[in-house]
Amino acid sequence: MRRSDLLNLSKDELIDLLEAYSKLYSALDGLWFLSVEKQYGHDAAVALDVEVWNALLPKEANRICKARHMENKGVDAVLEAFTFRPTFLTKDFDVVKEKKRAIVRVTKCRSLHAMERDNREVSSCLRILENNYPKFVYNVDENVNFRVLKAPPRESENDTCCEWSIEEL
Repeated sequence: MRRSDLLNLSKDELIDLLEAYSKLYSALDGLWFLSVEKQYGHDAAVALDVEVWNALLPKEANRICKARHMENKGVDAVLEAFTFRPTFLTKDFDVVKEKKRAIVRVTKCRSLHAMERDNREVSSCLRILENNYPKFVYNVDENVNFRVLKAPPRESENDTCCEWSIEEL
């Protein structure tokens, strides 16, 4: 696909394409994890998943900030960057914003839903939240702290998937 091809698409077509790519990005992550898990076991798959995301998330944060021409820092910048993460485009979430703090509550997560549907282990969610999300936040603004408030497993599909806070230091 060339840039000129994208320029000829309508706004709705671009949004549809972006949503499709976001779902494919998430699917690739899931398929990669399942393949590693099948070959080497769950613990190895989680460890390698954390390693891969640790390498990717700083790049992702930097590219999003560059593409969005983000010069601002702080909680608002981190929230904006998260909003444009490919995997985050497939989630539903609410944000409660205070002055220098925000709480993000994910209410729909395709990855968690798939793991629950297939009766799979969901411990990898907490490992990703604790090990990888802080790296993303740090690469947007090193003066913003990330903290997990709630992580799977959850009691029912109606419960929050996960919840975390970002706060300026």
